[in-house]
Amino acid sequence: MPEGLRLTKNSDAAIIVLHEIYGINPFMHAVCQKYHSLGYDAYCPNLLGRSEYFPYDRQDIAYAHFIKHGGFDRNSLVTDLCESIRREYKQIFLLGFSVGATLAWISSASGIFDGAVCHYGSRIRDHLQLTPSCPVLLLFAGQEASFSPESILPSLSAIPNVRGEIFNARHGFCDPFSPNYNAPAAMKAEKLAQNFLLEKSGTTKEAPAKHE
Repeated sequence: MPEGLRLTKNSDAAIIVLHEIYGINPFMHAVCQKYHSLGYDAYCPNLLGRSEYFPYDRQDIAYAHFIKHGGFDRNSLVTDLCESIRREYKQIFLLGFSVGATLAWISSASGIFDGAVCHYGSRIRDHLQLTPSCPVLLLFAGQEASFSPESILPSLSAIPNVRGEIFNARHGFCDPFSPNYNAPAAMKAEKLAQNFLLEKSGTTKEAPAKHE
């Protein structure tokens, strides 16, 4: 499998960033750089089995490729990565977007992570039976085309260590390269994610959320 992205500087905390169906695109690079600058070692495994990322206008093709090459069973790759670096860190967190958020949710029940942030993981609705073994922050897009997050958030929020919020925005609202980008919602979500990680690790510096 093509290598993923790795940014390290001997931190005692790591974040594994899980990309969308498009692959490791400029947005994923920006996310990894952001959290690396905040004091984390950042990893973004390649879940697609190819070096090139998909453009946004090939969404259907990208999703079909993701499913064909393992889909949500790729959580084993995520847990394997964690286990391979576990001895190097006091804490390892997950930060997922879209399908990556659903993978983060699935992986959060493995017992080997210290926290997870899930951005607009619409397929989390297919895995409501899971009980995370670590704190989880769920950030949903209220304007989902395929389902209503309001229908599942109450039951999810009732799970110990799980909290969530719904934004009046479309799927992909955190990505400044996406046509669905919503700057106010993205800034609020980024701030919530950073503060969640600050609370759990003490590693990040509290600062206004912005895309560099």
